[in-house]
Amino acid sequence: MLVVVWAAPLAAQTAASRSSGLDTVQLRAWLTSIAGPASQGRANGSAEHARVVATLREAGRALGLRPPGGVETRVPLRRVEIQYDRPLALSYRPLPRWDPRVGGTPPSSGFTFGPPLVTHDRHFLPGWDWVMPPPDVWPRYEDDVAVSGATVRYVGRLGVAAAERGDTIADRVIVLDPPVNLTAEEALAHDSLGTWLASFSAAAAIAITGLDAVDPAVRARWLRPVWTMGPLKRERRPPLFVLSRRTTRALLLHPDLVMTASLRVRERAPSAPIENLSLLLPGRAPESSREVIVLSAPSDGLGVGPDGSLYPGADDGGSGAAALLGVAALLQDPAQRPARSVLFVWHAATELGLLGSDWWWRQAPVPLDRIAAVINVERLARGADTLYAVGALGTTSSLADLVTAYAGQSDLTLSWAWDTPDDPWQRPCRSDHVRALAAGVPALTINSGVHADWRRPTDHVERIEMSRYVARIQWLAGAVRAVAEAPRGSLVRGSAPSSCEIPERRP
Repeated sequence: MLVVVWAAPLAAQTAASRSSGLDTVQLRAWLTSIAGPASQGRANGSAEHARVVATLREAGRALGLRPPGGVETRVPLRRVEIQYDRPLALSYRPLPRWDPRVGGTPPSSGFTFGPPLVTHDRHFLPGWDWVMPPPDVWPRYEDDVAVSGATVRYVGRLGVAAAERGDTIADRVIVLDPPVNLTAEEALAHDSLGTWLASFSAAAAIAITGLDAVDPAVRARWLRPVWTMGPLKRERRPPLFVLSRRTTRALLLHPDLVMTASLRVRERAPSAPIENLSLLLPGRAPESSREVIVLSAPSDGLGVGPDGSLYPGADDGGSGAAALLGVAALLQDPAQRPARSVLFVWHAATELGLLGSDWWWRQAPVPLDRIAAVINVERLARGADTLYAVGALGTTSSLADLVTAYAGQSDLTLSWAWDTPDDPWQRPCRSDHVRALAAGVPALTINSGVHADWRRPTDHVERIEMSRYVARIQWLAGAVRAVAEAPRGSLVRGSAPSSCEIPERRP
């Protein structure tokens, strides 16, 4: 019922404005439905994101777009979270007092000349003193993980410590320093991690020191749920902890110290479906309409942050999603319709690591050899008079040449300054177009740069520069037409840039 109430006015506005093309009132209505307060930041798996996708579908259909058919829209993602049932606890009971007057052999360590002490317990909070990396870093845990009454042993530096005999580490907590010149975070991402830790697979748990060197934002991310495509592979491996210096000192202070921890790893389906949306505008020329130009944008957002702040994402993501409707409104006019068909795609799960586009390219609704090119957009509504493009790096430049040539005929500046292998943010590799490049399809991403509200709670619809936004959508529609009208065979297929690491997702 909410979807109908929200989407119907937009559909009516769309139908009423067909004759007039794109207008500011209509565009603002679309953008508000995507990035207004009611969307709650469009977090994946939320009811609000599902309503945004439904609204995009209804508005697209009102523009004459239709599903291409035979495509599974739902992305099979599952939410995986570690539930910290109790804090990590360290307990020790010092050895009985030794009186030299009595004689005998003194204990090697831990002895006291006073009366026996009671058991001491120290508790350490997750995220501050210790944390477990997300399940996709090292272990594919069983559903429940418990470490109880395990003694602690320091064995050296990760990557250097010799392989330990199983009988010397069995049922113990093994403490390792990170490799030289690597932080704990870097060590966990190292290609040799599995090889390094395989020697200690008989341990009750493995602890790597250096949590203090990990960026607080990374720590916070480790404590959040992660998303996976399909169920996790279950393997029996010891749980992996990352410890602060304070915790490590406490662990190694007493030889008879024991550690107790209890946690659970749970997989849950999202509360609402996570869907890619694909809608087709057929081309006007029968001989060319079998080929498809894909125009894509993310439909999801950051949602609500850990501190409760809402991230509306009006420009960052929202303006790209609404821009696709704007381009469709301009191109659906028979006089403007290009020869090739245009497939409008709104990818979900972009903010989860491009998982939505990953799934879309696994089961694209049209054969890959029919997809001539991909133009992906992220944000278009803020910034200066320059648009930035990435995607030509290390690939064929045919698509880049077409778009650059079109930009040269307009008042807009198209910059390729970010399309370099040494870009510090790796922007050529961080957008949904890289999945197309990996499939051999010419692709690029266009955006309007960054600004003070980028990826902040202040990225509101009210701050959108509508006149500039409308002009850029009109430019984008022209660029799509230019690519869609290019002679057949002019869009040469390539490959993903060698500088981009595109991980293979496990089913």
